[in-house]
Amino acid sequence: MRMGTAILTLLVLTADPYSDAVTAALADSAKFSPVGASQVRYVLALTEDDLPATSFTLASVSRTRVIHQPRVIGNGVLRIQLGHLYGTDGKAAKEILAAWEQLNEGYFPASPQLQSLQRACHTAYPILRADAFVAQVAGESEHYYAFAGVPAKQTDFYKSLGLVVSEVERVRAELNANLFISKVTGKPRRIVHYLAPFGSVFVTQDEAKEKTGNSPLVPAVVGPGYKFQFDAQEIFALKSNGTWLTALYDAKGNRQAAVPADIATDTLGHLGHGEIVPLVSCLRCHESGGSAGLRGFKDAQVIIPSVGDRDEIQKLQDAHDADRLTDSMTAAGITNIKAVARVTQGMVRETNHVRSMIPQEATDALTDVYERFTGSVDLAQGAKEKAVDEEQFRAMLATSQATGAFGLLSGESITRKQFEEVWATLPQVP
Repeated sequence: MRMGTAILTLLVLTADPYSDAVTAALADSAKFSPVGASQVRYVLALTEDDLPATSFTLASVSRTRVIHQPRVIGNGVLRIQLGHLYGTDGKAAKEILAAWEQLNEGYFPASPQLQSLQRACHTAYPILRADAFVAQVAGESEHYYAFAGVPAKQTDFYKSLGLVVSEVERVRAELNANLFISKVTGKPRRIVHYLAPFGSVFVTQDEAKEKTGNSPLVPAVVGPGYKFQFDAQEIFALKSNGTWLTALYDAKGNRQAAVPADIATDTLGHLGHGEIVPLVSCLRCHESGGSAGLRGFKDAQVIIPSVGDRDEIQKLQDAHDADRLTDSMTAAGITNIKAVARVTQGMVRETNHVRSMIPQEATDALTDVYERFTGSVDLAQGAKEKAVDEEQFRAMLATSQATGAFGLLSGESITRKQFEEVWATLPQVP
């Protein structure tokens, strides 16, 4: 079982968890000064994966070194203190507060108590469902980039990490390797490693179509300025708190919302071949198989030529070191394992003790919540989310004129968007 004893109450839902959650959040917000309450937000956890997924998401977008788990205040409600995400950084505070207002929420019915909570927290969205929060912040690039503060330009991204690439290259401190064929894209791929103040930065460079000069093997004769030609970049950077910051850029260093479909697609999700987006797709792919963030590789196919430009040959000899690159991945993975342990401390209960999660487990919890929220909804799932039995839910659906309600009553599955339209027409739980 994944939950510790302190949070078992999350699984004991009341007749109307939504109104009860607002009541609990409102009572909790009264503990803070007006300024303090304006920095507090709440999420309602409905399943055992919601807490670790929420904690993992928060740590992944935090801009501070210290890891803070969300506080369980009862009735399945988790308190998020936004100050833990930005610390004393005023610019980050404005960005994160603004990013919260861009989230979507439609599950909590309007009520005088909700209005009071909105006034106390100075936001239109003082409380969200945990799965809605996770799915948007960890699975939609616009929200993830806004919370994590990922700049639109790759040069600014590197600056935010304290990484001066020109200086690293000047002293020939970067490591890289060309893979013969990437198992993800089926085409040649280059991996580059830089060391920034907070740890490793890994960049994978991929091509959409195989390029003439892009043999997986370094050409037999190397001319001045030899470079691997690519179309897209995926970046994994260790943050100050030890979790991974991910970002997607094109060859010109412009931030991308998703990996172009002609390069690779996310085959591990319920969509089969959906877009690869930052964080949830990146983690799911690289954590498959139980590795700590990034997998080392054995088939680095590189031949250092003996003829050609001497300076270029020397650069290749300095930089192409697949074994040491794998060592760097292992070291970064150890840092990430420790960070994830702090993120999920006490969230796995086994007989008489509790423990933390390893990265694979935390990623599974994150993707399980994401998949459940973004996947189709059937009658059984809708009843669970409404916290009623299926017969009660059928009776509620019978009062709705929304198109999706007829689909659910007919035994069909509907999209999340359709379900949210149905939800808005349902009566409150008596």
